[in-house]
Amino acid sequence: MFRDADEPTTPIPPRIARGGWLDALRFIVGSMIILYHFREASPVPLPQLHPVFDRGYD
Repeated sequence: MFRDADEPTTPIPPRIARGGWLDALRFIVGSMIILYHFREASPVPLPQLHPVFDRGYD
């Protein structure tokens, strides 16, 4: 019933494990979204690179 002086009074939550592949996929998708929104200001027309940049949902 008694606690040691070294024992913390509040429990420390376990660290959340994150997957590197999932973070990489999020980065790629986020980059594509940013490219889509700035397609008018790009030096090369993005629909020439891939048709997904023309409509955004193919």
